[in-house]
Amino acid sequence: PVGIVPGKLVPHLFFTAGYRYSLSDDISALPSFQIRYILPLPLGIDVNVKLQYKDLLWAGASLRYKNGFAAMLGINLNQSVNIGYSYDYTTSALGTISSGTHEILIGFLLNNRYADWCPRRLW
Repeated sequence: PVGIVPGKLVPHLFFTAGYRYSLSDDISALPSFQIRYILPLPLGIDVNVKLQYKDLLWAGASLRYKNGFAAMLGINLNQSVNIGYSYDYTTSALGTISSGTHEILIGFLLNNRYADWCPRRLW
């Protein structure tokens, strides 16, 4: 590819922000976005939203500008561990050789001093 030099370190700059909105006593919405700047690639933008029920179950969606979208769901097992699943569907030219990506995640909340199931007080 043009502009890529083998063995050269390329800076990766990420900006991420999000917020938790309480919709009711049991349901929260967590919108977020991420901007990626990696030369020589075009600027990357992701927009996400996650709905969470009782700090226990969550489901969400993500849109990657000019690249694809994803659906995700998960469960908080306890105050320190959560698991989730995501399916990413590519709409860019990469989609001609890939039918999508399955992801399984295991999350660990470290130093959860409030013993919250959701990291609302950790930010």
